[in-house]
Amino acid sequence: MNRKRGSSVLSIQILILLILSFGAKCAWGCSDPGCEPSWSLDSKEYDDCNNLPLLTPGNDTRVNLSLLMADGGFASLQSAPGKSAELSLNDVYGKVPFSFEIFYDDILRPSRKAVDTPSKGSSPAEIDINSANIQAATAGFFEALDRNRNLTGEERQRLVARRRKMASDWLSDKSAAPDSAVAVPADKEIDAGGSRGYQDFSLYLDAADSFYKELYVVAIKYFTALTDSSDPWLRETSRYMVGRAELRRSLSEAFDEYGCYDHTRLDKQAVQVAEEKFRSYLKEYPSGRYAVSARGLFRRIHWISGDSQKLAEDYDSLLKDPISTQNNAALTNLLQEVDNKLLSYSRSATIKTPLFLAITDLSRMRADSAKPLDLKDLQAQEPLFSGHRALYEYLLAAHSFYVQKDVLRTMSLLSGDIPVKMTYLDFSRLFLRGLALEASKDYDGARNFWLKLLAAARQPLQSEAVQLALAKNYERSSMLMDKAFATDSPITDPTIRIRLLRDVASPSLLRRVINEKSTPARVREFALYILLYKDLFQGHYKEYISDYRLLPKDVASYTGANTDSSFAQPHLSLFTWTGEKSDYRKTRLTTLDIAGLLAQNPRDPLGLVSLADFTDVSGFFEIASAKRSQFPGNLFTKGDAYKIIIADNTAPQEITAYALYRAIKCYASSGVNHCGGKDEPVSVRRSWFLLLKSRYNNSVWAGKLKYYW
Repeated sequence: MNRKRGSSVLSIQILILLILSFGAKCAWGCSDPGCEPSWSLDSKEYDDCNNLPLLTPGNDTRVNLSLLMADGGFASLQSAPGKSAELSLNDVYGKVPFSFEIFYDDILRPSRKAVDTPSKGSSPAEIDINSANIQAATAGFFEALDRNRNLTGEERQRLVARRRKMASDWLSDKSAAPDSAVAVPADKEIDAGGSRGYQDFSLYLDAADSFYKELYVVAIKYFTALTDSSDPWLRETSRYMVGRAELRRSLSEAFDEYGCYDHTRLDKQAVQVAEEKFRSYLKEYPSGRYAVSARGLFRRIHWISGDSQKLAEDYDSLLKDPISTQNNAALTNLLQEVDNKLLSYSRSATIKTPLFLAITDLSRMRADSAKPLDLKDLQAQEPLFSGHRALYEYLLAAHSFYVQKDVLRTMSLLSGDIPVKMTYLDFSRLFLRGLALEASKDYDGARNFWLKLLAAARQPLQSEAVQLALAKNYERSSMLMDKAFATDSPITDPTIRIRLLRDVASPSLLRRVINEKSTPARVREFALYILLYKDLFQGHYKEYISDYRLLPKDVASYTGANTDSSFAQPHLSLFTWTGEKSDYRKTRLTTLDIAGLLAQNPRDPLGLVSLADFTDVSGFFEIASAKRSQFPGNLFTKGDAYKIIIADNTAPQEITAYALYRAIKCYASSGVNHCGGKDEPVSVRRSWFLLLKSRYNNSVWAGKLKYYW
């Protein structure tokens, strides 16, 4: 057997399986593992990391689609707990906004009535080369043998043994066809021995083997010969498999040398025949073993044929009847499939169904759209939204707001009426009206509107979105202290409160939140964490010494561990650092010692290097300070601290040598500054290196450094 040819055959089979399973994309994309929430509510640029529970151009198209699917009963959302790692003032996700990963894993749920797994029989015999499917197909073949009363015991045993051998060969790639067989398929001469039933089942095994060897012409001939078999299972399965083989044949030359699907190389005649065969099968077996699968294969046929409108109609039909027993589309699979095969490749001009047309229109309203949506194009679509007037009117308003930037017209297009139960389309309309009020600088009007909307926001994530909008309104209106953190504040979501404390709050507000008995314990703990951090790293050293006394008696237990389903515990014990694990071991200082030195002299060399070392062991140097913060002071950076010491002629030599060593190491090993502060060119880093190696050559730090970057 030609093993090289076998590997080639298997690789082609895998590619075809990928394309048929709707999972193949030539250009692979990957999501940024470092997602950060922007907390923006009116972005019109796509951001996979910042999605909202309303229809917006900035949402991932799969999120927008899910919202409309939820309105239609095919899906539902749940208010997933905020995902938070240890909070060291790095970005942390609350419930809103959310990354697509969080949405997909924790928020999106199938409707209770919807079919969420393929129906029995939707993965029939002889489809995919994997252990589970081959075992299931083998079991189905054996059941058919047991039902056939015309086979002798010996015939049944021979067929069973052969099938087991073939299944083993398929899985181990031992059945790959030799080159000659691929080039010149040979006809099968039916064995004259045995009963007619034995001959038919034997021919079926030859057909299946040819199918797996990619000898589709031969497989089609053999399966076709069995479509009038007296055995019901053989007759039905063979009629179905003729369509499968034709579909596979149509794709056999459709991949280029890099394994990418090329539509121009598709055998269109074979695709047409496959579609006809599936329709013929469904006419004969409307509720047959493979009826669900056959219907699903029409979607594949329409996709590989490039017929976006028929594909959109296929998906639209699925979404209109999610509880049908003929629907084998699991929610999460369908969502990915629609995005990969329809929304990612189609334009509005090729889609006529309102649901998918709306999703495509929203994506074309993005600032970075390759084909921006013109108002005339949108107006021309009006007849296509017959029966979906509310959705079309929302698209007009969204275009006015995001593309035309006409907030007054936007408000004129949006009713302020709040229904008793809001769909996500209703919520999108009302939320956009609130954004338009904010954009018009009518902050009082917007605030009153948000409060009314909040009272009616009952579906998952609606309340959290309105609370975030209200919090931003309080911030713009300088009402943060009076409203956002009042005892009866409508902002109850703890993540939003913590975010405000982190980004905006003044020292006095932080202390007030810490000292008020009504403050939830976790919010109080985070407020203290934020206060101590900003005291120490924004130059409030005297205040740090005073605020340090607010730490709880059991502070050692605050290690940043996850203590409930919503938040990780703030790592307050970091502030009790006593100098351990510091590279500069000559003198070890606690955080109180550091604050004491820097309170007397903010440029004290020992205080600066000790604080820099503290950032290393705590991870604090990753933190950035928000521009709109009411907490005064510039953020401490290690890079600036080292340069202050290097320029200080009065600094102790040992400390200066250490500062030179660390300043150079800031650029290891890529030459990129990871210590903060102004980047220095190579010439400056070289001068630091030469200074360390000459004036401070006897120091331990000069001996540790061999290069500069």
